[in-house]
Amino acid sequence: MALRMAGLVRAKGGGFIARKSIPADVRDEYARLYKVRWEAQLRIPGGTPAHFAKTQHGEWLAEIETRIAALRAQKNGEGQPLTRLNAIALAGRWYVWFVKQHEANPGPAKYWAEFGDHLTWNVIYPEAPDSFHEAPKADPKWEWSKEPEVRDAVRPQVAELSRVATFLASQGMALNPTAYALFVDAVSDNLMPAISVLQKRASGDYSRDENPDAFPQFTDGPLRASGVSCWELFEANMTENETPLTNLPEIVRNLRSAFVAIADGVKPLLDGVAFVLEVNKRLGKIGWLPHHTTPFKLVLETEPDKLAGRLEEYYSREWAQVRRSILTRLDRYEIDPEARATFREAVNAHGHGLYRSSCRVLFPEIERVLWVEMHGADWKHQITSQKEFIALLNRYPAGIALTDPWACELYQKLSDHIYVKAEECNQQRFESIPNRHAASHGRIVYSRLKHSMNTIIMADYVFAVISAAKRVAR
Repeated sequence: MALRMAGLVRAKGGGFIARKSIPADVRDEYARLYKVRWEAQLRIPGGTPAHFAKTQHGEWLAEIETRIAALRAQKNGEGQPLTRLNAIALAGRWYVWFVKQHEANPGPAKYWAEFGDHLTWNVIYPEAPDSFHEAPKADPKWEWSKEPEVRDAVRPQVAELSRVATFLASQGMALNPTAYALFVDAVSDNLMPAISVLQKRASGDYSRDENPDAFPQFTDGPLRASGVSCWELFEANMTENETPLTNLPEIVRNLRSAFVAIADGVKPLLDGVAFVLEVNKRLGKIGWLPHHTTPFKLVLETEPDKLAGRLEEYYSREWAQVRRSILTRLDRYEIDPEARATFREAVNAHGHGLYRSSCRVLFPEIERVLWVEMHGADWKHQITSQKEFIALLNRYPAGIALTDPWACELYQKLSDHIYVKAEECNQQRFESIPNRHAASHGRIVYSRLKHSMNTIIMADYVFAVISAAKRVAR
């Protein structure tokens, strides 16, 4: 029997499916904008955890219903108006919302680079006027893209890419046609900056984003409270009432409203944690370490028995992009030139299929860097077990070791896998993720792509931790 979850049905062949009929009164306009006339459908592939499927379905349904409500409001001349200034201010709220949706788990930088290219070359560029094609250098900033006819042409695609319908639903807003156009145009001007920030996040750059400071405050029309605290509700009540409430039922209602708002605010965080745990669980079963280059969507959508092969195919096929992403991070690490050169040689050797090189080059280099950084290259100190480094790491703030959302798994492997002694009785434990003792003494031969990639990932993590620790020490 099919399992129903608020309109989401488990499909016979695996995965989930949901349907939403398009009402007759907006069907023509909906088909013009979204290329669907009778029924919107959502298909979620097999292997997707139920809680992820529910979240995706809720967002999809909210977006479809908001599209329908917006089309009806436009058709009837209804909806909230906006001044141009408030349209920009609302776009500022959208910007913060959009970045937060992806910031904790941005995925690979390649995705956002391709997202930006799609917006530029597949959405905006085709609307360029003949005058631009004849003399492109005369308008290097593409001012033509802000002309009314271009705005009208790209607006539906911009709204879909930026998830405007989902944002408006989260704010409990419906805009009239003029306000909607002003708002989407303001979003269009800020979509590329949002993409650029998320590309930085995907590359490991979490420096402060100053873009939100440039937006004006939204001042016209109520927005649904989002993340309101108990204290804000209490202060609002005190503003409206000269004396405190003594009516317990009313206090309870206010508290329940606060708890619902808090739950709404916490849910994205909990979903993010569940996402990371699920990815780490799936990778752990096949002996892969998580990394910022991990194709997370592929991990979640691939059947478990096929995942190992698919990951190897991905890292072979996308190696050029993976290599760029790894070396981009390397350039920001505070390690000496010798470490940079050695790491680059190991990465380049991997690219040529010399997978044995990674363990035999990077493990000694990790030890050399730690010897230099911790002991000042003092020959009296042992540099193989790294117990002192792990003990020191345990005394630092958690943010030093947890450099990425998935870093818990890397820290655990550093603590109880990489530098423990390999014995015959526990040999199987070290066959996928290399162990320094087993590699250095020839106990296990690490010759496969997975072995090499796991070693590169662990070296990348150690260098990131060292860099973070040095910044804190200053």
